[in-house]
Amino acid sequence: SPDSDNLDRETFKKTFEDLANFMNIESYEEISYVDSDGYIIDEEINMNISYDNIDGSFNLVSSQNIKVKIKNWNIEEEIQLQFPEIIDKKEN
Repeated sequence: SPDSDNLDRETFKKTFEDLANFMNIESYEEISYVDSDGYIIDEEINMNISYDNIDGSFNLVSSQNIKVKIKNWNIEEEIQLQFPEIIDKKEN
């Protein structure tokens, strides 16, 4: 049946959680482009992820390079830029 190829919510959640245990974020960058009126008009998110395969149980991919580009239209609202504290999980 067509539904047999779809993951149910719990299976997807469990698969993602298992995947996250092998995941290492190597780099993460967010870039916002602000126009002369102070509006964010374009955004880019770049992330490099590598995956551990210590026990051989995970072999889907060894790494990913994810790039997201966002173009904002009809903004007409002032922006408030708030920069979060950066915490390196490898130091904790």
